[in-house]
Amino acid sequence: MATMNATDHECKICPAGAYFCEKSTILLESGYWRTNNYTDVIFTCDLCPSCCMGSYEGSRKYCKEGYVGPFCRFCDTQANVWNTNYYRDGRLIINSIYNLLGFGECKSCIEDEGFHIFWMIINIIVLTIYIFFSVQ
Repeated sequence: MATMNATDHECKICPAGAYFCEKSTILLESGYWRTNNYTDVIFTCDLCPSCCMGSYEGSRKYCKEGYVGPFCRFCDTQANVWNTNYYRDGRLIINSIYNLLGFGECKSCIEDEGFHIFWMIINIIVLTIYIFFSVQ
């Protein structure tokens, strides 16, 4: 399928990574990213293909929920795109390695709030038991 370039009025072949092209509209496949809606330069998300959702429903700026930036490699820590703060999960060893490289799973701070409260209560109980037995 070809698309019409709005500036020079010539037809172009639909670029690799696109599943639909018509006039100035290019829709991306999952696993691909581009800087904005006005470019036909499409990049493959090699480091984290599942982070790039292309033009599919639920994506924003071609990224999966929680992810932002070039190649969707960053978490939306400031809630600029997803209206919720996200952080990079580092609880697993493999995720810690991914964090150093700049990719891994982004988790919602709101969804994990219950998890953090649970561990805070467990820590308080353990600390209280430790203090109780160390004083005796």
